[in-house]
Amino acid sequence: MAFLSCEQIDTIFRMAERQVSKDLGQKRMSVQNAYFGRIKEGSDWPLHAGTEMNKATLGRMGVPTDSGWSRISDTLCATNACDMEYDVIYHGFEETGWSIARRGLRTDWLCIDSLALRQSPEKEVAAIESGLQDAASYVHEEFRRSRYLDLCRHHVVGLVDVDGGGDPVQEYWMDDATNLNHVGWVFERRASGEMDENHVRVCVQNAHINRISRLTPDMLDVARQVMIYEDPTYLDNTGLMEALVAGANDSKWMAQIERQQLGGVTADGVSNLVDLRMHFGIDRVVRNYAVKPDFFAMRFFPDVAFNTALLAEVGYAFDENDPSSWPRFKRVHAYVPKKSKIAGIEYVPNPTYQFAPFGISTLMNTNVMTVHGFPEYLGTGSAKKAENYAYDGRARWRNPDWECNSERNKGFWAMKFMLAAEPEKVQTGYAYFHALNNKVMLAGHIKTLPTAPAVEAISPYCYAGMAGGDYDEELGVNAAVSNAE
Repeated sequence: MAFLSCEQIDTIFRMAERQVSKDLGQKRMSVQNAYFGRIKEGSDWPLHAGTEMNKATLGRMGVPTDSGWSRISDTLCATNACDMEYDVIYHGFEETGWSIARRGLRTDWLCIDSLALRQSPEKEVAAIESGLQDAASYVHEEFRRSRYLDLCRHHVVGLVDVDGGGDPVQEYWMDDATNLNHVGWVFERRASGEMDENHVRVCVQNAHINRISRLTPDMLDVARQVMIYEDPTYLDNTGLMEALVAGANDSKWMAQIERQQLGGVTADGVSNLVDLRMHFGIDRVVRNYAVKPDFFAMRFFPDVAFNTALLAEVGYAFDENDPSSWPRFKRVHAYVPKKSKIAGIEYVPNPTYQFAPFGISTLMNTNVMTVHGFPEYLGTGSAKKAENYAYDGRARWRNPDWECNSERNKGFWAMKFMLAAEPEKVQTGYAYFHALNNKVMLAGHIKTLPTAPAVEAISPYCYAGMAGGDYDEELGVNAAVSNAE
């Protein structure tokens, strides 16, 4: 195998990075994505606009209902046909702020000279490039998921009461805010002011955490009755609203509830489910909703240590209007880092993610927000960058002339992200914090196991079972038989 110079390998990596960047667009269009490729993409962040922007969001216009119509009077001496009276139409507005955020990722150092000694360096580099594509896609998906759920105006949580016999009560009035709270949970904030995607406060007393409801079709219907007058978005031209659910079994659970309410009638409707699965990743159709699992959905456990300390604080009292008094829930992720058997760190499926008791689902409305990227900017005047750098997560091979890399025989791949989430019609956003259905059905029944019958041993000789003598190869029979004959 011919040895390549550091400069040649560096050139190969720079050519390979184009392939990494090109395939990122394909990741955006994956049917498995819940948010990346679904949330609207806006223009780049405007130049020279600072790091934060304010905007006035107009509310819904309404028609006055107290005056109504007036009759036209037209006589020989008087008429009001030319005198139009006007009622004033009002619209409210609110001022919201939004900012641009950044995140940088890079691989560990890679010794270029060591690649000349490997048996299959091309496969190793290809595996890294494939992983970088997945990582960039995940960052884009996670940014959209977290900001969308945070911006939704309606943070719904349902609480289930118990009757005198200790059984859960299933039906409630729509206007009962105690059991169906539309301001029922919030994300915590980081010191920088950005949202904390890993911690949620829920408006429920710590002793009543086990009363948090599962997601039901009726909970979605409450939102649909309002959204249908606002500006609903449907899944392509299907006429179905898209429900992104946090649990793998949530769609099955909602279908079971629907069958129970309809007396055993199927809940999957007449939609072409095969086509929906192929093009949109839809798992099931329930009522007016195309239910799709969010494979990297936010799932949570109660933060027991934090909540215990919160309850122990002097003068603590639960206040439904003060999120700092609400119990906290800690997020678990689908993959966790683990030390590899030989060297390095790998990410493996997180078993606790599969049976997390709580999650956040949403009724997707793409009008809630728009995502903006960072513009390409080389500089001004004589202050120019040596090369342009994209901030959309495209992986770039870096071989810096740092003190630790004076010979430039080491390098790494780096990704830079700068993204902003602009709030739009946040009043149309509904996000549900709910209990997950983690039950698994097992089939079969317990019975007494039968005893295996005895099998008679078979002799390799032709006259099996005949007593006495050895096998005679010339006669082809047992010796005892031959003598008898």
